[in-house]
Amino acid sequence: MSWVRQGVSQRHNKRRAASDRPIDGEDASAVLRGAPLARARRLYWEFDDFTGFSVAVRDGRWKPMADRAFSRIRPFVLTADRFEVVDRASTERPVLERLLAELRRRHAEVVADLLRPRLVAR
Repeated sequence: MSWVRQGVSQRHNKRRAASDRPIDGEDASAVLRGAPLARARRLYWEFDDFTGFSVAVRDGRWKPMADRAFSRIRPFVLTADRFEVVDRASTERPVLERLLAELRRRHAEVVADLLRPRLVAR
């Protein structure tokens, strides 16, 4: 495992993060050393799938998903429902409201990023 540690540290020392804006990535090198990954922020991602959902955030055992307009929302508890079948929207409203606010906030940050790649019509 020492060769992994050396490779990661050597590569890290040669590259510098952009200084013109905040970088939202996190250092995951602790995982390579066998330590748990502690996140500073909730994991947010965008995707497109056949169900119409496009954004999600992960907070511990929770994973709420929404479409881009936030008109359809589905929260799941991944520790109890790894196949994401049980919609918890009606039973966990306070948790859903908190996570939905985070999802909207993070989505707005990404959309407002002027350096974000955009789709170009051909």
